Amino acid sequence: MSYKISLISPAGKIFEGVVESAIAPGAEGNFEVLTGHAPMVVRLKAGTVTLRRGAQKTLFAIGSGVFEVDQRHNALLLSDSAIPQ
Repeated sequence: MSYKISLISPAGKIFEGVVESAIAPGAEGNFEVLTGHAPMVVRLKAGTVTLRRGAQKTLFAIGSGVFEVDQRHNALLLSDSAIPQ
C-alpha cells in the first residue's frame, strides 16, 4: 500500500511521488508516516527525510518546515530548504 507525497521548498517542487513510508525529523522527535495515517500537521526541524517505496530509499536534507497528512491520506512536506542526498 502506498500514498502520494509532495516535498516543496521555496525553490519549487523538489519531489512528488508515491511512497510506502516517510520518516521525518519532527520538532518533538523523528516520526514515520505509513499508508492510511490519520490526518495531522507536524512542525519539522532541520534533518534528514527518508522516503521509501519497496527497497528504494530517497533521502533529502531539509531545513525547518511543516509536514501535513490530509483527509485523503496524501502528504505534503513544506520546508525552507531541501537538498537530495
